Amino acid sequence: CTNLPYKSKKENVMHACGHDGHTTSLLLAAKYLASQNFNGTLNLYFQPAEEGLGGAKAMIEDGLFEKFDSDYVFGWHNMPFGSDKKFYLKKGAMMASSDSYSIEVIGRGSHGSAPEKAKDPIYAA
Repeated sequence: CTNLPYKSKKENVMHACGHDGHTTSLLLAAKYLASQNFNGTLNLYFQPAEEGLGGAKAMIEDGLFEKFDSDYVFGWHNMPFGSDKKFYLKKGAMMASSDSYSIEVIGRGSHGSAPEKAKDPIYAA
């Protein structure tokens, strides 16, 4: 799938969603802060089921942020189509949703000699 140096060591196996990147980034941030003799309290939260399965909700309902007091909480998600070496910051929710929907498109056929009487669903679809 890729020839990048950090690709999976198992043939035809990869983690294409990038969640391994999320974990690695957080662990590297912790390692860096530890190497700088960070003076403070740092809570690192690894969110389970972050793509539409309610992981954040479960963490909140479990009282995570009461158990581990934080002045600030920052969420991070990789952006495969973003520029390298950039962070995109925003106050409030960002990339906080996964939605699905379905639509039904109904057309109306007509005889080939009278196409103006048809409602072509292809344009809407």
